[in-house]
Amino acid sequence: MIYTSGIITDSSVEQLQDNKLQVVCEKLNLKEGDRLLDIGCGWGTLITYAAKNYGCDATGCTLSVNQAAFGTERIKTNGVSADKARIICSDYRDLPAGKGAYNKIVSLEMAEVRVP
Repeated sequence: MIYTSGIITDSSVEQLQDNKLQVVCEKLNLKEGDRLLDIGCGWGTLITYAAKNYGCDATGCTLSVNQAAFGTERIKTNGVSADKARIICSDYRDLPAGKGAYNKIVSLEMAEVRVP
């Protein structure tokens, strides 16, 4: 389950979610060799889907230890190797980065509130 809206073309909730993930990946023009960063990845659904179905190297970040653990298990149970997909429990502003670290970046329905 993910916290984003589905795209309706079929009847099951699972299919609605897959439709949404497919549209997102297509809009990103994901392909093998891409390095995807999902900011606020939640339960790791997009990371898992993208690595499994598009062959990209996918990294997600979340602040939740529980979400990171669940998502890491989801990656594993979907047969995606840890060298192709991973979830980092970190604030996205603290992620290791550098020129070319990621060539595709996405954030699905994540909002941030900052108080001065």
